Amino acid sequence: MKKVLVLLVAITMVITLFAVRPLGVNAAGFKDVGSDYWAKDQIDYLVSKGVIAGFSDGTFKPEDPVTREQFAKMICIAKKLSEYKPTTPTFKDVPKDRWSYGFIEAAVKAGYIKGYADGTFKPANSITRQELAVLGLRVLGKSAEAEAFKGEPIVWANDWKKIASWAAGAVTLAYRPDIQILTYHMKEGTVDPTMAATRAECAYAIYKIVVPPQAGGQVVIAQTQEPDALMSFATSMMAQRNIAMQYEDGLIMEFPNGTLAPRMALNVPNFKDGTWTTFKGPDGKTWMKTTYYLRKGVKWSDGVPVNYEQDIKFAVYDIYLSGKIEQIPSTDPYDKIDKIEFPNPYTMVVTWKDTTPYANAGLPIYPKHFWSQVPLEQITSSDLAKKPIHAGPYKIEQWVEGSYISLVPNPNWFGWAGSKPLIQRFVYQWIPDTNTMLMNVLAGKVDLTLIGLGIKEAQQAEKIPTIKVQRIPSTFWEHFEINTTDPILSDVRVRKALAYGIDYNDLNNRVFLGQRTVMYYPYIGLFNEFYRNPKAVLPKYDPAMANKLLDDAGWKMGSDGYRYKDGKKLTLELSTTTRQDRKDEAVVLQAQLKKIGIDIQTKFLSASYFFGTYTTHRMFQLAMFAWGGDPLDPGGFTLYHSSQIPTEANGWQGQNYPGISDPTLDDAIYKATHEVDPVVRQKNYYIAEQRIADLVPQIGLNLWTDIYTPKKGLAMAGFDYVMSSSIGYTYNSELWYWEKK
Repeated sequence: MKKVLVLLVAITMVITLFAVRPLGVNAAGFKDVGSDYWAKDQIDYLVSKGVIAGFSDGTFKPEDPVTREQFAKMICIAKKLSEYKPTTPTFKDVPKDRWSYGFIEAAVKAGYIKGYADGTFKPANSITRQELAVLGLRVLGKSAEAEAFKGEPIVWANDWKKIASWAAGAVTLAYRPDIQILTYHMKEGTVDPTMAATRAECAYAIYKIVVPPQAGGQVVIAQTQEPDALMSFATSMMAQRNIAMQYEDGLIMEFPNGTLAPRMALNVPNFKDGTWTTFKGPDGKTWMKTTYYLRKGVKWSDGVPVNYEQDIKFAVYDIYLSGKIEQIPSTDPYDKIDKIEFPNPYTMVVTWKDTTPYANAGLPIYPKHFWSQVPLEQITSSDLAKKPIHAGPYKIEQWVEGSYISLVPNPNWFGWAGSKPLIQRFVYQWIPDTNTMLMNVLAGKVDLTLIGLGIKEAQQAEKIPTIKVQRIPSTFWEHFEINTTDPILSDVRVRKALAYGIDYNDLNNRVFLGQRTVMYYPYIGLFNEFYRNPKAVLPKYDPAMANKLLDDAGWKMGSDGYRYKDGKKLTLELSTTTRQDRKDEAVVLQAQLKKIGIDIQTKFLSASYFFGTYTTHRMFQLAMFAWGGDPLDPGGFTLYHSSQIPTEANGWQGQNYPGISDPTLDDAIYKATHEVDPVVRQKNYYIAEQRIADLVPQIGLNLWTDIYTPKKGLAMAGFDYVMSSSIGYTYNSELWYWEKK
């Protein structure tokens, strides 16, 4: 079903297609807190308990700042502390007649708050996010542990250096799985330690204090697809990506909105601070350098310390660039590397012999000591591939092919910061039939479905009171690839006729009840309007034009309603996976294309074979599935450049399954995905998109609305997933837990 583009995110742009989802039912009656607001559940709960309240105009003002005295009152009410009014004030700026006096003194008496060295409390000052962390840790009785923490803060943020030394331990613990009183500002990938905490953020923190995260239990996840491999370097399947987000880790992470943040690295290289530079290389072309500072103390899941130089060079040169491992989806951009240097064990300088906007997205890293146990050529077929190790929060426990994959906590994960993991076991089960999956959901046998239920099944799942059906706009683009080297489909008139012959709205309404989005632009231009060529429009439903093109191509209508040429019937095979909505799509497409005289024969294959062999080896005429990528950066080099056509000679590398080869497209898509200047990239994306619209190597059907069905008791750490992308739904599963209110 879904496959994930091997794309790395580039410089941050503003997403415009799905910036915010529409507000629905409002929280606790507040007209400014929509049903999709990230802290809705926490606000609702605290309002119901009388801990917080809204304003007389029916608003909650969730983005307004909170003062230090307001927070003191909130904590007192949450912890059921009565006002305390001693004769002598503790702080010289909080006199006995101040409205907050009794709350502040009660919080002082409980040991929750302290003032400043000058004897003041500054009650009217906004409480900063790092102060919120410190105060929250005091309430939780974790101050000593926070103060004892040493080293760089363990947070996934581009501004971690702005955290004050006195708050480093508290902020680290505030993000820890067993505490979770702070969330990230995903737009820029920041902690914003000195920014005023908002009413929503304070409500979220207080909620986590009074209803703390719980350790224990397992989560059973159902997917329609089983991965064809577990190593990210050997597969393009989204079914693997969700698992990989749990057991693999990397130098740089990506939030669902496309923003980069440091993980095993301590920085994301950028031009502003000089960690990303350009210079003229010995060949006269523009070269680049990126400098990464690397986190100390990181281990692989088997307990062996990460050797950055050894493990990164092994990943780049042996796994990706040696040519000895088949079906590496793409070597780009790593084939642009001139050298990787380590002036010290925790500083990496990468010299690039060409420009690429993805130079700051990290390099791959794999444990050399583990994979070098077998020859490179045998890695993907070895027993090691069934239980690979990496450095993520979880590790592979077992893979029983055809049945399940289980993961358990990785006790060596560098992100725990002294805490214990919460969910003790994740189990992925493969249920190819979506109706069977629905029955398992109804019976409560699965806790979450990914890559699973369709629109129609989701309607039935909504009737289950214990299930939360999430419909999330997606970067996944339902389409079919056209094998342009096929004798029939090599004629662009036939390809265009197919596109004109499909009634996209009818397909969407019949199969998806109108809940997907029909778009008429090439895929690479869909999610960022800056890079979308408004003139590069794909063919829309026009049966008259479809018939004319087929007539011009020599395919004449026969008396049986099908077209013939040189005595041969116009028959095309449409292949896809076995999930029910794909079968439904195929039936509708078969009927629609019959109207213009094309005989569509369908073939339904297991996902692992379809994605692992059938498409990668270009064995199809028409292959229907979904590409999904980054919501901000279009990418597309692996999809459209002629060097990315998978062949036996190149080890089936690349994702240009249609086999499109066009000099103009090659030049434009290369520059669009390798230049750094956004204006130059935009110009070339416009050219590339126009060529794609002219050549029709793919036919887009609709944009997904992804459907997930977590049980309501599964807490997901301030889940803020406004667009589903190739990042993976499980990107923060180390913070998930079963909630007990």
